This record gives sequence, structure tokens and C-alpha cells, in this order.
Amino acid sequence: MNLEDSLDKGDAIFNQHYTNYETIAAMYDALADSGLIFKKALEPSVGSGNFIGMMPGLEWTAVDIDKNNTEIVKRLYPEAKVSNESYETFKGKNYDLIISNVPFASFAALPRKHASTIKPAFKAIHNFFFSQSIDKLKDGGVMAFMTSTGTMDGVGEASRLRARLVEDMDVIGAYRLPMGSQKANASTEVMIDVIFLQKRPKGVESKQDDKNQSFVSTGQKDGHRINKYFIENPTSILGDLSVGANKTSMGRVGLIVTGEPRYSEMVIKPQEYKKQAAKDAEEQNTFPTITESIAYAKANGLKISNRTQPFYDNGVLYDEKITYTEQEGSGLFGKALTGAEQGKVSALTEIEQSLNASLITKYKEKYNTHPSNDRALQMWARKNHALPRVKELSALFGEDFTPSEIFTDEVRFVDSGKIEVDANSSLSERAESLEDADGIMVPSNSDVISKEEVQVLLDGGAYSRISPTKLQNSRLYYAGNIYKKLDAAKNVKPADQRDRQIAGLNKVLPERFGIKQISIKGNESWLPDMAATTLGERTNYDGAREFGTNVFEDSDLFSLYNKYLNGAPLAAKHKDDSTEEYAEKIKNAQRKLADDVLPMVKQYLIDSGQEEEVVEAYNRARNFFSPPVFDGSSLKNVPKTFRGKEFKLMQHQQEGAERAIYNKRGVLAFAPGLGKTPTAVIVTQQLIDKGVIKKPLFIVPANTIPQWQETVRELYPNAKIFEFPRFQKGVNKGKIKDWADMDAGDKEAMIHSLTNNRYDYTFISTNMAQKITVPTKKLNGYIDELIKEMSDMEEADSSKLTKSQLKARERRLAKNAMLRETVIAAYKDAAQAGFDMEKLGFDAIIADEVQYYKNIGMQSRDTKGGIGAPVAINEVWPKDAKGAPIKTGDPIAVKLGSARSYDFRFKTRYISEMNNGNNVFLLTGTPTPNKPMELMT
Repeated sequence: MNLEDSLDKGDAIFNQHYTNYETIAAMYDALADSGLIFKKALEPSVGSGNFIGMMPGLEWTAVDIDKNNTEIVKRLYPEAKVSNESYETFKGKNYDLIISNVPFASFAALPRKHASTIKPAFKAIHNFFFSQSIDKLKDGGVMAFMTSTGTMDGVGEASRLRARLVEDMDVIGAYRLPMGSQKANASTEVMIDVIFLQKRPKGVESKQDDKNQSFVSTGQKDGHRINKYFIENPTSILGDLSVGANKTSMGRVGLIVTGEPRYSEMVIKPQEYKKQAAKDAEEQNTFPTITESIAYAKANGLKISNRTQPFYDNGVLYDEKITYTEQEGSGLFGKALTGAEQGKVSALTEIEQSLNASLITKYKEKYNTHPSNDRALQMWARKNHALPRVKELSALFGEDFTPSEIFTDEVRFVDSGKIEVDANSSLSERAESLEDADGIMVPSNSDVISKEEVQVLLDGGAYSRISPTKLQNSRLYYAGNIYKKLDAAKNVKPADQRDRQIAGLNKVLPERFGIKQISIKGNESWLPDMAATTLGERTNYDGAREFGTNVFEDSDLFSLYNKYLNGAPLAAKHKDDSTEEYAEKIKNAQRKLADDVLPMVKQYLIDSGQEEEVVEAYNRARNFFSPPVFDGSSLKNVPKTFRGKEFKLMQHQQEGAERAIYNKRGVLAFAPGLGKTPTAVIVTQQLIDKGVIKKPLFIVPANTIPQWQETVRELYPNAKIFEFPRFQKGVNKGKIKDWADMDAGDKEAMIHSLTNNRYDYTFISTNMAQKITVPTKKLNGYIDELIKEMSDMEEADSSKLTKSQLKARERRLAKNAMLRETVIAAYKDAAQAGFDMEKLGFDAIIADEVQYYKNIGMQSRDTKGGIGAPVAINEVWPKDAKGAPIKTGDPIAVKLGSARSYDFRFKTRYISEMNNGNNVFLLTGTPTPNKPMELMT
């Protein structure tokens, strides 16, 4: 068997249970005795094809994700249509009979890629097969499934599944088989239920509501839960019912069925449904497959879409539903709209696309009324699902027909994060614009700086030469590993430049440590080879290496030294030693090591003439670093007053601001009260002046927004600040509204204003920030990478995993598959409102109180040693009448632990990627309490 050829790489093999022939024969006998006629049949989890083999005369379609199974079935039953794919992607429908022993797992065993096909409430794979099959049946068709007893007895998801089934189907039979009925074929002794359901035609009400509702409900018998259907229909239990160890429930005590299965009592009672007299409007656009619908649209001048809800797009109204008989899915036909109101929308669209302000004047002359006040246009837009589009276009100009800023200035930005220069820029600005992240530039690659200006930069000391073609900003050149730079400086030409740079490097060279300040063990990696040789070593008969053979004549000292180097206990513990006595032995050994042994090693090196070499090696390896100097000297035009008083940045503010401005990203981690807010505003304004930032977004606690806005107005009175909708009355009158407080009009006005205008400062709350989404394509990519980060164990060879590891992987895969749907759904409201980072055009994020954006999980391989926890995916469980979670079934959804942190991670990553790796600034007053994992992430 080549598991690698299967779409699931063999994972589904753990959920395959091949069906007993007697059970299949009994199911077919019941179907045959019902009087129903079956022609077209589907086996959605075909396995080896036992259901086909027992009734080969039907027109069979078979599906299985395991290629080994489908290859076997193709050879055994060549007349069948066999498809090697997941049932979720299978498009066939319109079957008389769907029959199977559905795969079972508490979670789906496969990560589903086609999330749109999954019924959101049914994530367990056996429940999914039931729900997925409803729409694949013809009216009057029968679903006959073998399943675990949890489908009928379970609460939570299983209960919701039963309720969903009877919405469109009638229960025409349900039977419980004794334990061991499938042992011969499937090597399992669990109990199995056989459920028969018949699909009602659309619009036809059930004639057996009581029977259906008993199937949905559970009751108690002998103190244990069981489906109410079995209580009311005891003959449907095809064995002897008693209380015992239930192997279906890991041996827990419960109701069990034993004995030989009484298959002859398996009988079904189908319903007779009257056909509807006429097709409804929806059926008028019914085609076998999408191919025929496309041909029909082309022949009749229609547009076609695979969306299912009516919508308006580019002058076309899509509102005629399309259905298919031979495949799943649906769609909409669209027709181009004409008339006076569509003419207005076309004129507005031309204004949007051209950004030609003169067209606004023409619109005013022709229609006289602003689109937002045009009642005829508004009514037409509501009728034709075009209202969001009309409102978007209406925001292009004010009610007085004044063009918005988008006509005169760029308002949406990408590719920022770098200094913008022109012919009027200063030499220092032009030079900085050429630097890479390490402060290195190659002047010859640009015409921004001339050869003469290069020499000016060198002579003035702003830059240093690191090669014939490269210069480095002196702030970074005179920092880092100074010894390495001194070595490299010997090759700089001409000589006068070399001498200047060597003199400058010597000035910042860290003060040299002498031999007395250096601790030496004798096995350090930095120790010169000659020094190590001088100390001496040997290899014993057992291969163990011993050091210090030339140093110690005393064998006890020699032994103590090597115990220390090898990490062995410094003293042996005898059986008669008390804890206190042994502790004293260790202390004595430690004192002897510190007072006698290690000083002897150092002195031996000195006496052997190795002092200078050891000192040089140590300083080069351990005492080489000089930090870059940030003293605020490059800050320009800093406001001289603040809040009516003389203003000057404190030293830490100057250093923090200059670092952030130079790096174009960073963290301002001042203690509370030391001025993060004004420093961040000054950093932002300086970068706006440099062209590095053009439209920044500040994410701050809601209650601090007024303080931030006041700070900006005090420092930069002419700055353009976005004003959020405010409460107009009540106790909150004048206060800024948060997202939950805004009505649809507030949201639309806010989106249109931010989209069509450029603001120097936009402050939003941390809660509202979560309502902004990154573009869908980017979001999908980030989620895919996140899931990949969590897939370490899933990639392991199944044969090397224990049963518990296999089960854990199965659950993990299912939760990963549910994750995409959950995360994307969280942004649905924002996407519909137009709250998109790309559309809003922000090119920088400045976030305050970022200590709250922590606890991002790590890949499992990075969580060793206690530095953190793996990525958390929390389960959402259904709740009982008292609000307590019901954990006996499966969760209804999953969500990321610390969802706010991941949301922040997505946004900051998007800004960084779109703006040359820059323009993300974080502020916190509590940097040190974070865990190593939190600092790392």
C-alpha cells in the first residue's frame, strides 16, 4: 500500500471500519421491502466496496479519500463511477440512495481545505457525512447510514445534527445492533446504529413530527442516557438491553446491547410525498452542471457568479438564483442595469476612477442634487442591492460638491518606511536615504550624491569608509565589535582617512581588562591554543580527557579541577554522611577550588609567559562591544513649548526618539510618567517630515485618546487629526464612540472619511483596532503560516506515534482545520464595513500599552526549557440550561488563545511587509515583567 499516494497520506486509515456482510444484507432487505425504487446510488466512504458488491445492479457512484480503496473498487466494480477525493469536495447530487458505514472520529481526521463546503455546526467527521448528504439526495431519496451510538445518544453537536436532519427529512427507521456485530470485518466490538432517513420535498411538512422529535431528544432508562426513539420503540434495539461496560465509551458503565443481532426485525416505513404542482421561480434556472449555466448565460446576454446572495457590481444586478441537479453548489445570473439612476452611478464611477474634479462640476450641473440627498437614487439603490456602493461613491465629495482630499493628495500609502528626498534635500538627508539597515551605502549606485559630496561626508566625519565603494554611517561604524573594525580599518585607503578612522575606533575601544580582572577556568573557547597546550592534557585508558596535567602535582587538586571542568560533584558522598555533613564537604571543596585550584591555573599561564596573549584573546572575545551613540543631536525642529511651559526632551527621551527615528521602527519602554506620549508624537512628526511615514495609525487605550489628541494639538497645532463620531446626547455627550456604540451611519461616515482623506494622526482604541482587517489574501497567508507553525507533530510518521499521540494529532488537525473559518469569521463585520488596512491606506502603526499584546504561542519545538507555552487553540463548547459547558460531545468551534495578540501580530506584520520592514513602533511602561517567550515573540 502506498499511503503517500492518498490525498490524506494514509491518515484516514485510522477511521476506516469495513462492514459486516450480514448488516449490509439486512439494510438492503429493509430497503427492498419498503417498496421504494432506487436507481442512482452513492457510497461516500466506499472502503473496499462491500455496499456496492451486495447490490451491483444500481447506478453506483463511489467516493473515498484513500487512493488504495478507490483503486481496489475500480477493479472490483468497473461499472461504478469512482472518485478519489474528500467527500467535502465531491460535487455530485440528485441520488435516490446514499448508503455507507460513515467514518468515525471525535474530530475530523483531515485538515479541510474547502471550508466553504463545511456545515459550520458539524465538525466531527461522522456528523459531517450526515449533514453533507442531505442536499445530495433527490426528493423522496433515502439516506441509510451506519454510525456510532453517539450520533443518536449524544448531546451538543450530535443533538444539533439530529435537529438539522429532521428539518428536511423524516426518520423511517433507526436500529441499534449488539456489541460485536462488526467484529469479524472491522475488529471492533462497539455498538453500531443503523439510521434510515427520507428527504421531504421542499415546502412539504412532515406528517410524523412526534416520531422525528423523539429521534432528536434523549431520555433516561435505568439511570443512563439513551435516545428517546429507542425508549418509545424498544423493538428497534436488535438485541438484549442491559447496564454494563460500554466499549463505545471507553468502558464506562452505561446501557449496552448484547446477544446475536435480530436482523429480521429491521423494517422501514417510508413516507409518500405529493409532488408540487408547479416549479417555483428558483427551479426555472436549474441546470445539470455549471457548464450548461455558463452556456445559457452567454446565449442570453447574462452575467454569472458563484455567489449565493444577491448583489450589485459594476452596473450588474445579480439576483436570479441558479441551481444544479448533477453537482453541488449554486449561483446567480446577473443582468446589466440601465436607466437614469444607473446613469448617475456610472457618472459617479467615472469620477472615482479618473479623480477628475471637473467631472464633479458636470455631475452637479446635470443632476443638481448630491447623491446622498437624491431620494430617487437612494430608493433605486436599496431595490437593486447597490446602496453600499452608492454611499461609497457619495463620499467622494461633500454635500456642497467640494471634492474630498483624494482628488488633490495621495491618501492611501504603501512602500513607505524610507526617507524621501529631492534636489532640495540636504546632503545628510540624501545620504541617509541611500543607507541599508546596517547604515551602509554605495554612493556609486545612485546619482543622489556626487563624488565631491562623498568626500564632504568623509571629511566631516558623518561617514566612514569600509571598502573602496562602500561607506557606513559613523554612528554605526564606531559601534559594535571594535576589534574587528580595527583589523578591517588597516586596509582603508587613502592613508589619512585610515588614520582618522583608526584613531576614532581607538577612542571608543572598551577599557581593556587586565589579567587580574579575568576569570580563567582553562577550557574556555576563547583561550589561545598555545595557552591550552601549556596547561596540558591527557587521555586516559577509558578515553576520558583530563586537563591541567602540567599545572598540578597534587593529585587531589588535579582530581578536584577535573571534576569541576566536567561538571561532576566536587566531593563524594559516603553512605554515612548526613545531609549537613555532605553540604559541608561541598562547601570546603568549593573554597579550595576558588582559593587554590583556579588561581594556580591563572598563575601557571602567567609564569609561562602567556599573560599578554590571554589578555588579548579575552578582550577580543568578551570585551569588544561599543554601543552606538544616540544623544538627540540629529533631532530637528523640536517644539520649544508644551502645555504653556518651556519644553525640552530629557536625555532618555532624546536617545529613545533618535533611535526610533534612525531605525524607522522600535520600542519606547520608558517607565510610567517619563514621557512616552510626547516622545512618540515627536518621533511620528519627524518621520512625517522625512517622508518615512505619511498616514500613521495610533492604537491606544480608549480612555487615553483625548490625552493623545491634546498632546498633538499642543506640540503641533497645525496637525490634521481624525475626529471620531461622538455621542450627541445623554450622559456620554461629547465622548468618543467605540465600535459597539456606532450605528451603521457612523461607521460609513468614518470609513469614507478615512478612505478619502489623509490625516497626520488617527487615534483608535484597542477594541476598535480589532475591527480592522488586513486584506483577505494576506490574512489567509498569515493563518496558513500560523497553522504550519503548529504542525510539528502532525508531520511525524504515523508508524512512529503511539495511540495517544495519534489521537492527539487527530484532534489537533481538526482544530487546525476549524481555525481558518473562526479567524476569518471574526473579521466578517469589518470586511463588510470596509474596515480594511489596504483601503484605509495607513502606512505606520504606533501602539501604546503593548504589554497587553503578549502570550502569543510558540512552535512546540521552541517551548522547551520552560520559556513558554505552545500555540493555544481554545475549544468553544455548547452550554446547558445553566450555562455550563457540555463537553461530552464535540466543540462547536475553536478560537486562538490571546486572539487580540494574534490580531495585532497580523496588522503589524502587514504594515512592516508593505513598508520596507519599517514603521511599527511599540510603547510600554512595563517592559521587564514580561517572560522570555513574550519578549521573543
